[in-house]
Amino acid sequence: MTLAGITNREFYLSARNLEPPAGEQMRELEVYLRALLALIYRHGEHEPGIEELLEWLKQATRHEPEPYDAAWEDEELFMGEVEGALECRALLRSIIVDLRQMRERGTFENEYRYFGVSAPSGRYWYNFDVLGFLECGVRGTMGGFEESEVIVLIKPSEGESAGSEVFELEEWGWGLLGEILICGYCYE
Repeated sequence: MTLAGITNREFYLSARNLEPPAGEQMRELEVYLRALLALIYRHGEHEPGIEELLEWLKQATRHEPEPYDAAWEDEELFMGEVEGALECRALLRSIIVDLRQMRERGTFENEYRYFGVSAPSGRYWYNFDVLGFLECGVRGTMGGFEESEVIVLIKPSEGESAGSEVFELEEWGWGLLGEILICGYCYE
């Protein structure tokens, strides 16, 4: 995989195959997203490249998470389009608040939650673990995989493999990360 010419399939496989640090279990989704938020805070305002986005997704499995701030619960629910770092951070904080409030209200004890549950914010959620969240986030945003297909790592010349289109990613940055986060919770 060359990051300069990464395809949607390669991005999908990288996100789906994340591993926790050696000898550890994968973090809870809220902790993972707070680590991602800490990485984004550290990054600054400039538009991230595709390499940075992939690296953040990997680093969030082990990076120190941003402490939860109850003041996030008082922020206006972010439901807009992500165009920059400020919107991406606001979206991520509101998703973290959803997870915290669902845990506090016992939603995580519902064994059927993966069939869809409503968060106190009104958002509808299907994914509650890191790998499911990322897999659905990437698949819902850019495709690269269909449930019935066998993933072939050799890209065919037609740009397709077993039904799902494979293409080089040309757009990335805050907007792409925002779409991944939104599809992460609501794509089933």
